[in-house]
Amino acid sequence: GSVNPGIFMLLNVPLVHTRWFDDGSRDETCIQRAIDCRGEFWSGGVVFVDDVLNIRDTVLIGEKVLTIDAGGPVALSFVNPPAQGGLVWNGDADQPMMEVRNSGGTIIQNLHFYGKPTARPRSAISLVSQTAQSNIIIRNCHIGFQFGDNDFAGHDYTGQDSLVDGIRIGDTYDSGANGTNDHMVIENCQIWGCTNAAIRQGSVQNSMTRVESVNSYQVKYMIQATSSISIHSSFAAYATESVLYTPLLDDFAQTSGGFIYAFDLQSELCKRYLSMDGNTM
Repeated sequence: GSVNPGIFMLLNVPLVHTRWFDDGSRDETCIQRAIDCRGEFWSGGVVFVDDVLNIRDTVLIGEKVLTIDAGGPVALSFVNPPAQGGLVWNGDADQPMMEVRNSGGTIIQNLHFYGKPTARPRSAISLVSQTAQSNIIIRNCHIGFQFGDNDFAGHDYTGQDSLVDGIRIGDTYDSGANGTNDHMVIENCQIWGCTNAAIRQGSVQNSMTRVESVNSYQVKYMIQATSSISIHSSFAAYATESVLYTPLLDDFAQTSGGFIYAFDLQSELCKRYLSMDGNTM
């Protein structure tokens, strides 16, 4: 059976595994309990996702400084599960798979997020501002379908859009406020199969976002920008509307007015490179 997260909170164990908290259901409960056992805001530590988890509700990282790791963003299968873990969505539509709320420093790495075309999550990762966030790092993750995924009931692994946005910064979800997400780094990630953007800034008050070595495939926009963002050595393929898009208003009905700095941003088979409705430069 699974264990009480309070045991590890008292022992201050620096590394916990989701399997320690799993009763065999392989669902969101074990990862949520592993995260919750990390204790107070500055306790730190690592949560390791051991298995392919079939999650039905949003995994919440709130007011913590920790690392989520899964060993590598490999192709997923319930029939022949890989050694590495991953998250497969099986909940209702329009919820984030993972929400980072008011975190002072969270790292999400080496993890595969898989959505569901018939009940698309609003994002794989939503950064929700209620007061402030800082130093969020997302690296070496695969978001969306991946060639080699199979055996998911109700999922189409052949390349259908399985999420709305890949990463949504300053989300309005869960009473998110028009505050700041401070400093974010998104690096060495693949984001495939989104009905909207691979990376979406929701607020003009996202202080700074750095994108490096990111690959997007089969999305509407690679980046929807409302605030300052720098893009380095990245690539977009099959963007159905544009690689870069700036809306007239952000998600909080404020006029967009940020800056886009792009260095070595390449694309192929995209409808257009830039579409601007707002005042972003």
